[in-house]
Amino acid sequence: MKARRAGTRGTALALALALVAGCQQPAAPPRIAFEHSAYDFGAVEQGAIVRHEFPLQNAGGSSLRIEEVRTGCGCVAAVAPAAELEPGAAGVIEASLDTAGTFGTVERTITVYSSDPVTPIATLTLRGEVTAEVAAVPAELYVGRVRRGDVLTAQLRLAVQNGVRVREVRARTGRLAARLEDAGEGSPGVTLLVAPDAPLGPFRETVEIETTSTRRPRFSVPVAGTVEGELRISPGSLLFGTVGRGEEAERVAALHNGGARPVLLLEAKVRGGSATVRVETVRPGYEYRIRVRLRTDLREGMLRDWLDLTTDHPEETTLAAPIHAAVR
Repeated sequence: MKARRAGTRGTALALALALVAGCQQPAAPPRIAFEHSAYDFGAVEQGAIVRHEFPLQNAGGSSLRIEEVRTGCGCVAAVAPAAELEPGAAGVIEASLDTAGTFGTVERTITVYSSDPVTPIATLTLRGEVTAEVAAVPAELYVGRVRRGDVLTAQLRLAVQNGVRVREVRARTGRLAARLEDAGEGSPGVTLLVAPDAPLGPFRETVEIETTSTRRPRFSVPVAGTVEGELRISPGSLLFGTVGRGEEAERVAALHNGGARPVLLLEAKVRGGSATVRVETVRPGYEYRIRVRLRTDLREGMLRDWLDLTTDHPEETTLAAPIHAAVR
């Protein structure tokens, strides 16, 4: 009899435990929380290194994973002490900004990608003022897509103080030519020209500037862009944004031929195999539509790939456009 009662009590206890377990709520998802998202470093002399830490905490109920930290030009950032934070654990995003190539009002963003389902992308900001006796504005110049022989509308302006004069400007290679001109309001400027025989494709040129400044007698300004021929991919980049895993996503690009001779599009493919491609002829020899559809079995994470085109043009046999996506 006692054994039977003990067995009954054991069964009841097991049932009670099972009911309690069944009523337990699932763990709350991770949640990234920053103490502050912006830092103003005030005014610094050009060339100074600005450093700052952005404290963060996992305010959720399950493990938080910092997947990637991306920064703007001249800025470096990393997560410490670890990229995996348990609930309640704290860490920091360590950021540094090299002001050697900047001038005037400066703002740089740091983008933090994490496993927080509500805020998978968080943005941090460094801002302040960089001063100098002589500096180029902008400190780096992107001229976009240009043609051979073009006079570039994008102009460098040289900010000078304390009676500093600009002695000479010159491009380091023969791809561009640089000449010193009056930019108005007493400020010198630099006009850039694309050489008639400049090689096709992306370039990164350097314009060297010589001045009477004792602090900065010589400095250089990076100039980047793409020398186009008769063929052009539009848009220049295929940006998918955030795409759910298994979700169908498509972007459309076009190949334009601005020359007199018709050009055949021989092949269109995605270099890493992350997408399928379908080509439609709009105007034979002069315009093609390219549909790029992401595969639905891609792994989670940041996707970077390339759309590659092959043509029968005598100079522009291959063209490429980058593909970017965040697969969640």
